[in-house]
Amino acid sequence: MVDIASPLGMTYLRTMTVAYAYGPVSYVDGGGNLVANALFSGTSGAVNDLLIDTNGTANDATDDELLIANGDFGIQKTKLANLMGAAAVDGALAIDGAQRFTLKYAGENPWGAPQSLTMHSDGRLYAALGFIGIAIYDRIDLTRLGSYNLYTDTSTREDWFGYPMRKPSDPGVLNVEPSLGLDADGMLTWQEAQVELQTKKTVVSYPWAAFDRYGKYYYNARKVEVVDLPGGKKMAYVAYSLGGLVALDVTDATQPR
Repeated sequence: MVDIASPLGMTYLRTMTVAYAYGPVSYVDGGGNLVANALFSGTSGAVNDLLIDTNGTANDATDDELLIANGDFGIQKTKLANLMGAAAVDGALAIDGAQRFTLKYAGENPWGAPQSLTMHSDGRLYAALGFIGIAIYDRIDLTRLGSYNLYTDTSTREDWFGYPMRKPSDPGVLNVEPSLGLDADGMLTWQEAQVELQTKKTVVSYPWAAFDRYGKYYYNARKVEVVDLPGGKKMAYVAYSLGGLVALDVTDATQPR
């Protein structure tokens, strides 16, 4: 935190870290061994972005809250007073607002770390969640309203180094039963990763490895901007890293397309 009241004489005030805790989550390590019901916590989460919620009114409990894109957890909210108040000191920032865990595990390196946050005039929070696309949240309690993931969108085919990438839900891609290979959001599970890692000499395709080693850089949602168009249509434009620029109709927040 820096006092910039005097641009030619900016003054350092303090440095604060962001704590987190979550679990249990299950995943497989590099050898395909199951790590079940793991618990994680830390005091120095990766701060990828910050956003001040000023959409509220003077009587709105969420007015002037700080939203944090914590790359080691998800989205967290805290009062600005916890950062800027007279009692604030160096150390872990108190998180006294809503929190939303966004990470997904299959292998030991999770996907879904929030990269950036955008607040639109509709009062909704739009988050770019890296390798699992974007999500739209209620700005007050961070309830997820809808989401979009280019990787699981079977209406598209992206160009990977000169050939079209198959989607995880395409017939014949997975080597296990779909109920084990994909989760509710269409992402690959630890069961699929385990099959690939433990039977790598016999399986035909490696969808989890292909995504985790290469594909995630095509499907890396870095930033989202939202605009209202004439006629009531609302569009979101997503910077998808190697996947390019993707335009989404988010007029219905529950069904981005």
